[in-house]
Amino acid sequence: MKKKGFTLMELIVYLAIAAIITAVTVTTIASVKNFRIQYTNKICQKEIALFIHRARMYCYAKGVDGIINLDVSTNRLIFTSNTIKIDEFYLDNKELQYSNLSKLTVSNYGKIKEDGELKFLDENNKPVIITLHVGSEVVD
Repeated sequence: MKKKGFTLMELIVYLAIAAIITAVTVTTIASVKNFRIQYTNKICQKEIALFIHRARMYCYAKGVDGIINLDVSTNRLIFTSNTIKIDEFYLDNKELQYSNLSKLTVSNYGKIKEDGELKFLDENNKPVIITLHVGSEVVD
């Protein structure tokens, strides 16, 4: 006579295999998500540094002072010179926050006039800090 159904041992083996596959998949998905967040944070840092660099080069080329305002209500950095808006940068999926700066002043020589930090929160609400140094061309 033929048996119908599965034996208890077959069911246990099936469940063990399914549990292993699920554990590997969940771990992989979590590590991919963390990698994506770290990668987008680095991209955002580089884009902010490039935005500041463009503002500095504009001030140097035109021989004028400029201001980069931090608008936390709209997650934007806004570069103005002589009260005219020149450029802006929008932080997508990030939350811009004040640390110790509400604006950056750029001299007509293209140098940053204040030390300070820009801060934004990533998708996990972890702070990412960008350090600015007076007169420096480096944004950390």
